[in-house]
Amino acid sequence: MIPIIVALAAAALGAAVLTLSKVQSWMSRRKVPQGTGEIISEKLATGQFSVVSGVFSPEGTQIARKRWTAKELDNSFREALRKAGGKIIVNY
Repeated sequence: MIPIIVALAAAALGAAVLTLSKVQSWMSRRKVPQGTGEIISEKLATGQFSVVSGVFSPEGTQIARKRWTAKELDNSFREALRKAGGKIIVNY
């Protein structure tokens, strides 16, 4: 019983560190040929990060969307967002 409560509490608080590879892995499982994906991040007033990822068809229709909340983004994720101007675009 206690492990279930701990797991639920951890999920409610968000991941400690979110990695770019975790987000990209989720997107890869939902991609469509000639489609695109987008990843954006926002630092919340709580100090946590909200990351939203979307997968789109070639026509621009949203196929899938997911939001993560994390205490931190790993270094490579922060650097990729910085280089991309805050929005990472993935072409499939």
